[in-house]
Amino acid sequence: MLGWMFSVCAVAAGQQVLFVGNSYTAFNGLHERVAENVAADAVWDPFTVEAITTGGYTLPRHLADAETPGRPLHEALVSGGMVWDTVVLQDQSQIPAFPEDVPDKAASLEAVVALDALVAGAGGQTLLFQTWGRRDGDALNPELFPDYPTMQDALTDGYWAYHHAIESTGRRAWIAPVGEAWRLVWGDVLASGGDPGSPESDFHRLYSGDGSHPSPYGSFLVAAVFHAALSGHDPQGNAVQEELEDERYRAYLQEVAARAVLSDPYAFPLPWALYIPDVTDTVSDPAMRLQVRVATTAARDALAVGVEHDGESGYGHLWVTAGGDLTVGTLTVGAGGEGLLAVEGGVLTVTTASTMGSGQLEQSGGEVTIGAGVLPPVMLTGGALAGAFEVSGDLTQTGGRLSPSEGGALTVSGTAVLDGALDVTAVTGESQVVLTASTLVDGGFERVTRADQEVVVDEAAGTITVLSSGTVSDTGTSATPTPGTLTDTSSGIDTGTVPWDTGMVCKEKCDGFCGCSASGGLAGGWLGLLGVGLVLRRRRS
Repeated sequence: MLGWMFSVCAVAAGQQVLFVGNSYTAFNGLHERVAENVAADAVWDPFTVEAITTGGYTLPRHLADAETPGRPLHEALVSGGMVWDTVVLQDQSQIPAFPEDVPDKAASLEAVVALDALVAGAGGQTLLFQTWGRRDGDALNPELFPDYPTMQDALTDGYWAYHHAIESTGRRAWIAPVGEAWRLVWGDVLASGGDPGSPESDFHRLYSGDGSHPSPYGSFLVAAVFHAALSGHDPQGNAVQEELEDERYRAYLQEVAARAVLSDPYAFPLPWALYIPDVTDTVSDPAMRLQVRVATTAARDALAVGVEHDGESGYGHLWVTAGGDLTVGTLTVGAGGEGLLAVEGGVLTVTTASTMGSGQLEQSGGEVTIGAGVLPPVMLTGGALAGAFEVSGDLTQTGGRLSPSEGGALTVSGTAVLDGALDVTAVTGESQVVLTASTLVDGGFERVTRADQEVVVDEAAGTITVLSSGTVSDTGTSATPTPGTLTDTSSGIDTGTVPWDTGMVCKEKCDGFCGCSASGGLAGGWLGLLGVGLVLRRRRS
């Protein structure tokens, strides 16, 4: 665990970004294009972006400038009293792809760590500018890089090496996956049956005439990637660089940028995609689309997702995935902000939930248990949601299992649509209303009951009631049913007589959900439980 944590990210008073690189950064005024993207999306105000570039420069040469009084980079990072939120570092276009025993590569690995230390002294974090491979490979090093994808592989690995070198010091570093965005274009051309090397192809058009530097459209893509990498915002639809006349191509490149950065926010380290150990009690930011992933075991007395920041609405996304196990005393969603609670796997246990403002629970897997309180609107497509709680808004179930707790009930202020499974086996009263909604829609949900229970649906009244015909034992089971015949319903093979589960039998529409066969045995689905010497040359870019 690295030694830093958040409570609430910095307020959106502004953001200061410095680009440090060479002609790849300088071409087409990249830093100005990034500023245009951010301004169009109103992410930060003000947004200050500067660039210090020299053609052909390497990271060691930038480091030498940063350590030399009178040089612009020394003033920016050391002597000028400037404060930066983010400093973007771009190395020469070939060196990151070289093997680590090559002197130029070894020198860059040392320089990126030293530069990051200076960035830290200026109050910032390092964002690595992962560059793109050359269109036709590297003619100076054909043995290493005979084509674009081979060179891109090596460059991507090289920037990961820079990232690991920085993080070995206990500092965080981020990566803007620009080169991987270019790879997506290359792959799209191939997938459509085209030739990326054709001058008319979308991939070829990213390059200037030398097959190395970016064309205006190439820089358009780079700027869109940085927009998403810095903020977590979707660049699609941003009205920028409209002087580039191919509207179809501009829209496509924005979609590619979104795919490269947002489709899997944890594919590369990004400043707004964190993990639960990084967070104390708040998941929210007034500018970035902040999200926090839960993939380990953690506990918080209180956690707020999407809150107000000095009068500004914040955004927060808490994402529970496989392997995550989060226990929260009080969970607040959308208190003056916009909060998204997404559960794809793992376990989320909440004593009390509180919803204020704008929020959403989207569950496609895992197990969620809410002791009491109010949830935001719920979309349940998979997994298990259990407890006694209110839903502020609609509850839409298209899959998964909804389970009212013993003595508890679900209250939905909007419309409740049930088309999954309703498990009422925890209900012990002789007559208990387990769900009340302003509008109730029975979408054909499966009833999971004990032998002594009956589910009564009254759509007109908006209620679901569970009736029990007998006394329920302390174990929550009814009398043991007569043993039945276990049949593999897919093959029709009679596998003999076995005892049924004494804790649950299946009724009505649950056939196929909890394992019943039509004859009253266990479904076949339950049966699954049984069972180099190279001379390297580089150019000035």
